[in-house]
Amino acid sequence: MLDRLERLNSQLSLLYSLQIFAFKAKVLEVSVENIKEQLVKSGVLQSGVELEDIRKNIDALKILIEAQYESLKEINDSQNKHLDYIH
Repeated sequence: MLDRLERLNSQLSLLYSLQIFAFKAKVLEVSVENIKEQLVKSGVLQSGVELEDIRKNIDALKILIEAQYESLKEINDSQNKHLDYIH
């Protein structure tokens, strides 16, 4: 039982870290979009190629975060199914 609690604690810690990372990625995405809008409005930036590359990287990060979250959910579901017969 203690091992199970330690695994669950570890998974919760990882999920918490992923949520923080996802939040920071979203904040970064919004910031990049705001910078791009301001540069376009000021006429400094005619084409946002560099900022678009950053945005693509942020999108890739979001996909990785979502995949990691889904993997953790599957692992948790699998562990719960295997442990049901113990109860």
